[in-house]
Amino acid sequence: MKRILLPQDGSEIGQVAVRAAAIQAQTFGAEVVVFGCVNLNDITATQLHVSPMGFAALLEEHQNEQREFLGKVVAELEESGVKARVRIGIGGPVEGILEAAETEEVDLIVIATHGRSGLRRLMLGSVAEGVLRRTQCPVLVCPIAKDE
Repeated sequence: MKRILLPQDGSEIGQVAVRAAAIQAQTFGAEVVVFGCVNLNDITATQLHVSPMGFAALLEEHQNEQREFLGKVVAELEESGVKARVRIGIGGPVEGILEAAETEEVDLIVIATHGRSGLRRLMLGSVAEGVLRRTQCPVLVCPIAKDE
């Protein structure tokens, strides 16, 4: 195993996946690509009513926020002796993760999940499930504990 993709969305549950990715990377001497996605759907309607130059600035701002957050995850991994770097995508999270996994030629995707089921999952969707259904790459899904 040479490369692990670690999608992060800024939520606290992502920490579960960070720990799991670190263990896998330490065990196999793999590099971790910490991935974040700027989802254009997250840009509010009021922000969309800007000039093309204004939109470019907004996009850059969101990318910089991602870079800052993901940089902290990289630093955490490096403190544990893991080689890591940042990759930022633009678009929907599932598509971004799949594209990054393919272009980075990763051997494993490590992703956290809320573990929702039933109607809640149907209404809210599941990035982890979308990735599982559409990738050929092995995926380590890290659910959070029920009491968290």
